[in-house]
Amino acid sequence: MTSFVLDFAKSTLSKALGSQQPNLLFSIGLPTSQQPEESLWVLHTGIKKDDQQPVSVFIFDCNLHRDKLDLAQNALRRAKTIRYPDILRYIDGCETETQIIIGTESVTPLIHDQSKLQDANLVSLGLFKLASALKFLTQDCALIYANVRLTSIFSTQSGEWKLGGLDFLSSLKDENPPIFRHAIMISSQEHTIPPEVVKSSTSVLASQPITSLDIWGFSCLIHDIFNGQTGLGSIPSSMMSLCQKMRHINPKLRPTFDQVLKSAQDKGGYFDNDFVKTSLFLEQFSLKDPHEKNAYFNTINTSVVLFPLEFCKYKILPELINALEFGGADAKALGPILKIGSRLDESAFGTLIVPIITKLFASSDRSIRVTLCESLGSYIGHLSQKIVSEKIFPNLATGFGDTSATVRESTLKSVLVIAPKLSERIINNDILRYLAKLQADEEPGIRTVEYLLVVGNCTHNTTICLGKISIYMSDSIKKKILSTAFIRSLHDRFPPARKAGLMALAATIDCYDPSEIAQKIIPSISPLILDQEKVNRVQALKNMSLFIKKLESAAEEMPESAVQAVPKEAETFSNSPSTGGGANDGWAGWAISAMSSRIATSMSIYDTKPDGTSASSILDPTSDEKNVKTLTPSTTFAATDSFKFDTDAGNTTAGAFANPHLESALAAETTNGWDDSGWDIDESMQPKSPVQDPTKMVSPTNAASKDWDSWSDNWSSQPISMGPKPVSSFSNTNLKSTTASSNREEERQKRREALLAQREARKAARLGTKLTEL
Repeated sequence: MTSFVLDFAKSTLSKALGSQQPNLLFSIGLPTSQQPEESLWVLHTGIKKDDQQPVSVFIFDCNLHRDKLDLAQNALRRAKTIRYPDILRYIDGCETETQIIIGTESVTPLIHDQSKLQDANLVSLGLFKLASALKFLTQDCALIYANVRLTSIFSTQSGEWKLGGLDFLSSLKDENPPIFRHAIMISSQEHTIPPEVVKSSTSVLASQPITSLDIWGFSCLIHDIFNGQTGLGSIPSSMMSLCQKMRHINPKLRPTFDQVLKSAQDKGGYFDNDFVKTSLFLEQFSLKDPHEKNAYFNTINTSVVLFPLEFCKYKILPELINALEFGGADAKALGPILKIGSRLDESAFGTLIVPIITKLFASSDRSIRVTLCESLGSYIGHLSQKIVSEKIFPNLATGFGDTSATVRESTLKSVLVIAPKLSERIINNDILRYLAKLQADEEPGIRTVEYLLVVGNCTHNTTICLGKISIYMSDSIKKKILSTAFIRSLHDRFPPARKAGLMALAATIDCYDPSEIAQKIIPSISPLILDQEKVNRVQALKNMSLFIKKLESAAEEMPESAVQAVPKEAETFSNSPSTGGGANDGWAGWAISAMSSRIATSMSIYDTKPDGTSASSILDPTSDEKNVKTLTPSTTFAATDSFKFDTDAGNTTAGAFANPHLESALAAETTNGWDDSGWDIDESMQPKSPVQDPTKMVSPTNAASKDWDSWSDNWSSQPISMGPKPVSSFSNTNLKSTTASSNREEERQKRREALLAQREARKAARLGTKLTEL
């Protein structure tokens, strides 16, 4: 009673609604341009309401085909109750007064998709799927399909074949099944029904094997696919014998679908091929053990490039991603995934591959991360700079500090590939910070790889592909970082690391200016000319030749002299009283003259001539040079022939100091280019002896002194034995010293003044040189 009331309510409601659209899980679109032939149904497009995925909608017009309404109702009922992977997947449906609607997965009629009928792989898999579906219906469900023909087969987006057209699906247990009620429609298709049905009627099927009608139809379908309805001779030999058996005149001697599947899957059979095996394995992937999965990945990794692209894209790829994402597969699954991805366009790659790649870079599985790094070159071109910088690099960078050397090395190598996609900020900051950390890595191979990474990969004949990393750095970073990093590698105990540093320096030669080459790079390369390894010696000599040639070119472009001719106007101006003389030689000459005068004045108090005249007379330009006496007490810096006068120029210039230590110290101060250019070199890399570093001043009294200031400080802090006290020309000869202590204090004061004059002269010389250059 309750069911009757519900049915009555539904009927009344549908009449009241009239043509109002029923409430379905999908929306119905327009009819498609490719309609199934000889069908009661009109195929429409549709969109699922929950996930916006496309669907196919089959609509039966009740008013147009009133006499066949029961077939449409049977198709709807069977679609709701029968679920099998190789049969059209039912989504939703309903029946109204005017229509019967069935929504399924998105498909197209196979008869209109000739590309899938011409691909041998898709045909073999399609026939296998149809045989499996018919086996399920006839042998497992004890039903008769009675509609095996090309117009009842549909193709999915991946190219798989699906069985549709359940209009005649019948059970002989029913009182009046559709195959009996519509026997005339079935019998009219003479080329697809067996002779016993043509002679009698479908009623004969009640006494025949349940598969006899459909197995005959399956053989006819094979004939139509390979030969068409009129052609001959194109059926594969591995399938021909089975077709003959399926078309046996005696229905009881025809094989079942189960027998056909087993026979065709045997070695050498029609279904014994990689494409069919790959599809079947994917469907049973969760049931396979790890050993079988590894063997499968090895096979598919080599054969996937031969499979139809659409099948790989919409069938194999989703299955592999699902297995990898949820733990059913290991890193070996990445191989075929990335190979399929390499065949996709930008849009498909971004939709199907990029999400899983970004997710897997955050995986804790080291093997997956290493595989992603090693395969980066195959997919980096499909990734945008934004995705690489924001989603991939932060996870990839964790590999720089991984405890596994394999992960660190693969991460380091991947930088070479990923660099073009990274922002300048990441390269100039993050990448260099990670490289600096790995420069002291405990693995020699990682240190060697790092030096090569900054310039490129090593190829045949040790040629380096310049521009992989350094070309993406800013000029200031290259000038500051490259030479320091590469020179540090020259001191590495691992011979290949030293060679890598030499090669990197040679490859980035254009990044260094001549002064840096002369003062910093060449002195660091020269020790490797005598390296214990021959390959390093040879490479060091090549480097020296390259850098020397660059210095020669730079030297040829320099002016012959840094001293510029003084214009007449300037010369006239320099001779004027306001200049004070010395302007012709510039500020440097003035500074040295002033220093010399102060030194001579302060030291003259200790000099006397044998005739009793003041030692200051040596400053008189008219005095005879032979009369000049040298200071001969036990000091180490007394001067002889201390000063000369340039009477032509009209100014006083400093001559050569008799004391060799003062001369070398002043020379070192005026040639301090090493300190200016090599400030950023590690102290551990500085030459350890004057022979190694000829520009470095060594104090005669303190070998540990490192520069001019420390040299002078050491001198000023040590007492100097001056010997017998000479008579000062500036003191009153009639007055004598009252105490010895006052004399010693006076001597110390004079020495301090002399050293102070030296420092002031050195600073003035530096300032004068810069002003002259300006």
